[in-house]
Amino acid sequence: MSGPTPQGAGPSPWDAPAGAYYPPSRAGGMRSLRGLATALLVLLCIIAAVDLAGAIAQFYRADLLADAAAGDFATDRAANAADAAVGVTIVSHLLLYVATAVVFIIWQYRHAKNAVNLGRFRGLAPGWAIGGWFVPFANFVLPGVQLFQAGRASDPDLVGAPPDRTGRGPGIVIAWAILFGISLVLQGVENALYPTDERFTTTEDIEAAAASDGVGAVAFLFLIATAVVCIVMVRSMTGRQERAYRAGADLWPGRGQVWGQQPTWNAPAQPWTGVPPSTPEDPTQAAAAEPPAGPPEDVDPWRLPPR
Repeated sequence: MSGPTPQGAGPSPWDAPAGAYYPPSRAGGMRSLRGLATALLVLLCIIAAVDLAGAIAQFYRADLLADAAAGDFATDRAANAADAAVGVTIVSHLLLYVATAVVFIIWQYRHAKNAVNLGRFRGLAPGWAIGGWFVPFANFVLPGVQLFQAGRASDPDLVGAPPDRTGRGPGIVIAWAILFGISLVLQGVENALYPTDERFTTTEDIEAAAASDGVGAVAFLFLIATAVVCIVMVRSMTGRQERAYRAGADLWPGRGQVWGQQPTWNAPAQPWTGVPPSTPEDPTQAAAAEPPAGPPEDVDPWRLPPR
């Protein structure tokens, strides 16, 4: 479909060359992960520092308990200080863990939605980025599997590749999932070892409490390693997905747009007809009036008319 062409003006501006028009990009729903990634990095740094303090506190109390099992009892002041230090670090860890988990799940869900919008996603749907954390026992595996599949779909090398090609999955997700799983198992062992009688009436109770604190301290160390790997993972996967989006925008210029904004390339526009808006009443002015030699400057010659 084309408007009338003024005499001597050449081809109609609507006769776009082949390949100048592109269909809407599925990447139009992409949302930036930068803000969530920054919040995660801050929370992970804080929780790593708290976990380091927790590991030191539990190692210290385990040492006091081991001495007590051997008959060398600490003073009440030292024992109460050790108990307070362990209690404060554990409560602080739990509060920070909940806050970090909420932000991480939101980041993972948005990352999965962006991976779907890139058009190469195969695997667990984005809903599993949330639901996978709440399935008993399977929550050791499902979050890592979903995140790995979303990362594979966000491989920048997939842009312009054949449809049957699969992306390269980020191996750091596997390392993060293994460390996180080990830390959870160690925390379960810690709880199982702790004596049910908090009064520690026997030497076996004191030894069990010392062993529980020792395992808990090691669990804190694994949580620190998990937080460090998670920081690297969040940063790398956020940047990887952004590079994939930008690569698609560079390959198909008609599809590119800023993250989180609506596309403007197919906004409705009225075609230029080449007819003056009104006919002058003065015959001399009418004779002098000439049709414009081309489209007005504000009309995009590559924009298709509305259908």
